[in-house]
Amino acid sequence: QQQQQQQQSTEDAPFSAMAPPDPVVARWAGRAFFALGGGPTLVGGGAAGGGGGSASSSSYSSAAAVASRKLNGVDMGRAVMSQPRVRYSDCHQALAIYLTRLLRPLWKHTLVKAKSESGKETVYSAVYSKGELSFVHGSLQRLHAFLNEYAHFTGKEMPPQAQQQQQQQQQVTAWTAEEAARIEKQSLWQLHQLLVRTLEALAFLAIVHDHRWNRVAWALPEQAVRDTLTRLTFADVVSTLPGLTLTKQLVAALVSLYTKRNQSSDAIS
Repeated sequence: QQQQQQQQSTEDAPFSAMAPPDPVVARWAGRAFFALGGGPTLVGGGAAGGGGGSASSSSYSSAAAVASRKLNGVDMGRAVMSQPRVRYSDCHQALAIYLTRLLRPLWKHTLVKAKSESGKETVYSAVYSKGELSFVHGSLQRLHAFLNEYAHFTGKEMPPQAQQQQQQQQQVTAWTAEEAARIEKQSLWQLHQLLVRTLEALAFLAIVHDHRWNRVAWALPEQAVRDTLTRLTFADVVSTLPGLTLTKQLVAALVSLYTKRNQSSDAIS
């Protein structure tokens, strides 16, 4: 029974060490991923053509779905799920599910906690250690390197007229296989942008961690901002306007600390 408990504890651990992949195995796995991943499939009434063979569901897990919230007017993670006639390829699904599992330990959790004692100043500290943040960052960085190596998969820029296509999709009653492929490409690009934003957020959090959360928190302009700091989740920081606003306030607090110590702020620029 003790052995079973230890095994369960290991399986439930959100951060665990992974051995570096063998380069040869990784290269062949990448080739197999695209060779066997199929393409988007048109299903249901109104489809004007057939796509590649994928039997996977068109929905995927919550982390990518939550990222569809708009930031600065840009939709950062929607997988164009309004039209049930497109069934995404296994490649798309694998990327979405794998990204979700990497983000799961952090996504819905707050990053800063406050400890208050009577007659003493509130102390702010990180929920996750820098090592835990670095572990997630490293895993996401390897995924990012993979997508950069196979840039044809997600593309390096927003597909042309993507926003216009999103508006027109609800009026389309008959799709071709090429249109389904464009819709999947748009979704893949947005997932890639979510990955990039997440890496940037983790790198920034590591900088704040180096300067001690308590000191940075007390450099914020007012108590209401510090209260917000303890409420926002990692998902909020990455994909919402309040998260962006708080990040800007944290940057200002860091710059203020650097200025007081007569140091350069290049590290956070």
